[in-house]
Amino acid sequence: GAVLKEGQFTFTLTGDGVQQEKTNDASGVITFDALTFDQTDIGSSYTYVVKETSEAGNGYTVDTTVYEVVVEVGMDDTGKLKITYTVDDEANKTMTFANAYEAEGEIQFSGTKTLTGRDLADSEFSFELAEASGNYTDFTKNDADGSYVFAPIFYTQKDAGKTFTYTVKEENTADPDIHYDDTVYTVTVTVIDNGNGTLTLETSVDDYTRLDFENTVKAYSLTLKKTDKLDSDKGLKDAVYGLYAEDDPDCQGTPVYTITTGEDGTGKVENMEKGTYWLKEITAPEGYDVDPTPVKVTVPAED
Repeated sequence: GAVLKEGQFTFTLTGDGVQQEKTNDASGVITFDALTFDQTDIGSSYTYVVKETSEAGNGYTVDTTVYEVVVEVGMDDTGKLKITYTVDDEANKTMTFANAYEAEGEIQFSGTKTLTGRDLADSEFSFELAEASGNYTDFTKNDADGSYVFAPIFYTQKDAGKTFTYTVKEENTADPDIHYDDTVYTVTVTVIDNGNGTLTLETSVDDYTRLDFENTVKAYSLTLKKTDKLDSDKGLKDAVYGLYAEDDPDCQGTPVYTITTGEDGTGKVENMEKGTYWLKEITAPEGYDVDPTPVKVTVPAED
């Protein structure tokens, strides 16, 4: 998983008065100092232990294998010393240590949804995160406070040197009362292995946790005209009307909106939320009586 470096790992050879510590060379070979024997050792055997003593960390694992090496000293037919050894009871076995390297990193895209015109509801809007190759797609919804967050994306050392491209957008669910934000964020993520078990993720945006969207509620208006009952061309000013909630047909609560007529008898309320209301006169123009009858109105007007 990574390039081996000279002196990167440490190993010991111990036993029968021997204590050696060595490191690997650039090719991975570990070479201990030669052990010497003489005629006084003939007929004897010596046991040694070879193991890795590196410390785990920086993304690397330690091979916990422990090899037992038994050296026997004898004499051949010519009278010379004959040295034989076994490793874990196997003659001339090669001792091999294997270390693994792993590096990890993650990124988590998020942002905030704002809604102008009314309170935002939990899980009201949906968002899509897609990787350009099509290998990764995620979906999420907003919380009640407007925040949204996708599941984290994980990377390993195998991704080092690669660049991934993602898009983040809001799903347009075609609510006729909403103006949707059609922004599409494109974010590239370049993975860099720091060589210590961590990855640096370089992004093309300054803050991938602020991928924000803003929607607005479509605003409606209502216009009325107050006229004299006997002369419909005569507009009456200073009539005050209240628009009450649909569940207040007797108009006993606080008006949601109020309308006051002008010189020509017309009055208008703007930036209204879609819905059904009860319209009732609150104050009549000077010299006129209040019309006490509530009238049900729907905004926008139904066909």
